Amino acid sequence: MIENFYNQKKIFLTGHTGFKGAWFSLFLKNLGADVYGYSLCPKKGQDSLFNLINLSSSINSTIGDIRDYDFLKKSLEQVQPEIIFHFAAQSLVRNSYLDPRYNFETNILGTVNLLEACRGINSIKCLVNITTDKCYENKESALLFKETDRLGGHDPYSSSKACSEIITTSYKKSFFETTKVGLATARAGNVIGGGDFSTDRILPDLFYAIKNSNKLKIRNPNAIRPWQYILDVLFGYLILGKNLYERPLEFSEAFNFSSHEKKNISVKQLVDQFIAITQKGEYEIESIKEDFHEAKTLNLDATKALHRLGWKSKYNIYEALSRTSLWYKSFIEGKNVSKLCENELYDFMKKLV
Repeated sequence: MIENFYNQKKIFLTGHTGFKGAWFSLFLKNLGADVYGYSLCPKKGQDSLFNLINLSSSINSTIGDIRDYDFLKKSLEQVQPEIIFHFAAQSLVRNSYLDPRYNFETNILGTVNLLEACRGINSIKCLVNITTDKCYENKESALLFKETDRLGGHDPYSSSKACSEIITTSYKKSFFETTKVGLATARAGNVIGGGDFSTDRILPDLFYAIKNSNKLKIRNPNAIRPWQYILDVLFGYLILGKNLYERPLEFSEAFNFSSHEKKNISVKQLVDQFIAITQKGEYEIESIKEDFHEAKTLNLDATKALHRLGWKSKYNIYEALSRTSLWYKSFIEGKNVSKLCENELYDFMKKLV
């Protein structure tokens, strides 16, 4: 069982101060793992789940830049981890246009730095590189992307993640197959859940609009995304990590993680549902034409994760959205954030029994 596997395992986690990284740290801690995080500080003046649940007091937290090879290598050598999950990234499409050099340095050179630093550390059994559904060459069709589809990317963010995928495959074939260290990539769709405070993401933007009594401005109301619940996705990463640890040569591949529902919903439908659940919030559709490209349709085929890993989402989109909406509503009302997260984990773990 997954609950027993991670107990007392030494886990090195990059990007632990981010939304997904903080939730993953909490999940691993709940499973009894020894968690070692390496990441930048949360942005000053912005809410942060990492700070709100005081995560630095309950895990081993190192503040460092994934671009700093020497410090990263030193940190890995000191920890001597068994399993590595690589979350650290510049993760926003808009920001990749505003500062493409930083985007490419973080997402491409950061991947190279981590993989290179791992070479020669004998304690490491496997590494999971968390990428994105946007790593595929997107021709805006209604087809679901499979792991064997062509990689690519119009915007700097997407192309940097496609490069991270190719680099991972290169390191696997060139260096890690002979040492029998597992190396896999995980491609997930748009993740929703309480505690995401990043700018330029639809539900955090709606949360701040509600908090500041403003109207949310929606750029792409008809954009389709494979929305899914944060703990569902993270559980998929945990299953992949376990299989990769136990059978590295068999599972050193790419895996999609996405809801198995046949139809995804649009940005506008997502926002309408959130407002209906919380009874809070207003929005307006922006008529200004965007000055950068962003995919209109993204759909992932997660059949491989189902058949090879036995992974499937526990919550459908409406259940995921309900839990997310109520988390933000409780946060606005001043409820204890650590308790909110503990309750989410408790309810999710009951689904696994």
